Amino acid sequence: VAFVAVANKSFDAANANRMICIYRSLPSREDQHILAYGCLGLKIDNQQQRVNDRLKKIINGLCQGYRRLLSTQSIPQIYHDRDFIYMLRQLRFELTTTTDEQETHVDGITPLSLLHALEENFNGISKEKFEELLQIFFKAVKEECPDFRLPPNQR
Repeated sequence: VAFVAVANKSFDAANANRMICIYRSLPSREDQHILAYGCLGLKIDNQQQRVNDRLKKIINGLCQGYRRLLSTQSIPQIYHDRDFIYMLRQLRFELTTTTDEQETHVDGITPLSLLHALEENFNGISKEKFEELLQIFFKAVKEECPDFRLPPNQR
């Protein structure tokens, strides 16, 4: 009898000696950007769909924020690519598009929509740790896009 087990942690020695273990490393920056664009329903360098510079910067910030989250020791290491992917998929529905005769323009992600996506997909930790997680993501996006701020009364 064969089966596939998917786990976030290694199995004990008794089980591990009867299986092959495959570990997935953190994707490269380029792979992560391709993943982000795909989850948002965007195409990289497509003539038919124009992504504005602000949105590109926000996407870069989201990728950087996720990488920082994974390397932060003070937040429990319970998050994986799945959480990042589902956050991006939720943000996909927040994107607005405008179409003229030649091109489709995709506008940005709002700070409030990012807050909701983080609450939905990166919760399950204490309020203090979640505040720290918010700071990681918003700081990373703000480094790319300085006017990207969460209104203080929304937390």
